[in-house]
Amino acid sequence: MSTVPTDLKHSECERGDPAKNGGAPPIRFVVETLASKEDAPTASIYTSEEVKETFHKFKEGSAEEMIEHVRTFWEIIRKLDLEDYYENTSLILEGQKHQLSEGNIHGRELRELKESIDSTALDLKKTINRAFKTFTDLLDADVIQKWNGIVKKERRTKGYVGPDGVRVNNRKRGETFRRRQSQYSYLASAEWGASRWR
Repeated sequence: MSTVPTDLKHSECERGDPAKNGGAPPIRFVVETLASKEDAPTASIYTSEEVKETFHKFKEGSAEEMIEHVRTFWEIIRKLDLEDYYENTSLILEGQKHQLSEGNIHGRELRELKESIDSTALDLKKTINRAFKTFTDLLDADVIQKWNGIVKKERRTKGYVGPDGVRVNNRKRGETFRRRQSQYSYLASAEWGASRWR
């Protein structure tokens, strides 16, 4: 037989011994639940100008369901093209700042360039906020406040795991897209810890 039977359920399959694969899975903080997806609240998100998709919100579930939640979040970010937009806008801001540092613009042109820099910087901040608000839009109302508190504390505390997976001890996490991206991935992992999320 080349395919899995269509009536086979996950609960009927053997999961295996985690000890044989190096220990327990990395994400263990999620509460197991028997609640069905049909009972879960949903969020409707425009993934393009014309397309509005409905996603199940995450409240509790298996580690696999939490991974699925994070995967869904990154898929939405990809569809919205927010990371690429952020990177391109960052390059524009870098060019504007370089032009300002050259010092050969004066008067009205200088004022307009400074206003443009402020506007571009604000656009970057809005892009970050829009992207990572999507993560909380996909959470059940019962866990949003706890999640936002965790994110805020982690951003203001010195020491973090960077985008490359290396621990940085003497600095606070910045507000760039990549640093927020690594923060969310880290906070949704077991290394960070089960007890803080619940």
